[in-house]
Amino acid sequence: MRCAHMVAFELHAAEMIQALWTTLVKAFDARSNDLDYFQVHVGGEDPAEKYHGEMTSRLISELVPADCNSRFLNEFDRAYDLSLEWCRNLVGIDSLDGDGRPEVEHSGRCHCGSVKFYVRAPAEISAVKCNCSICEMSGFLHMLVADDKLRIECGEELLTTYQFNKNIARHTFCRVCGIKPFYRPRSNPSGFSVNVRCLDGATIESIRIDDFDGQNWDLAIRSLQAD
Repeated sequence: MRCAHMVAFELHAAEMIQALWTTLVKAFDARSNDLDYFQVHVGGEDPAEKYHGEMTSRLISELVPADCNSRFLNEFDRAYDLSLEWCRNLVGIDSLDGDGRPEVEHSGRCHCGSVKFYVRAPAEISAVKCNCSICEMSGFLHMLVADDKLRIECGEELLTTYQFNKNIARHTFCRVCGIKPFYRPRSNPSGFSVNVRCLDGATIESIRIDDFDGQNWDLAIRSLQAD
């Protein structure tokens, strides 16, 4: 188990270094010999990298019996997932929204828990209460986010879509419990509207709710765009 965790950490560290180097190259038009650290660690040019790989292979072959390979790989996957989750949490804490407010990663789900998701948004949420027919009946409390802010953890195959009127908005409901945790709204068809009522309250510091006159959608959206 310790061997699996060490190898997972080594692999993840190497990928982190490569990702950082790629970002620096794009941002500053840098070369591999501009910074000594990256000259040594990126691209496999240093002879030590070859020996490092061979050493890791010998370590695995000597410490992991052949009949434990499956267990080793399972532990490796689990350890690597821990590293990825650490990075996701770090990105969620340090990222900013369009107004420069720090974002956190909120978790959410439908009523039965078949659909689970994560969304990056400020801890101080700005929500919208709409009075259109479907929002009035369902009690949906809107938080608009960009497409890349929402990540579905599980249950995507259980979502069913309902459309009406202009057939622009795609209302997605859990087929098991009927709750709509998020959907593609008419006002933001390339992004999502997340139901604030479906979020875990542990990451929410406050909620400010503004009214939106969805019964007169065209006039209301033009007023928002003018503002």
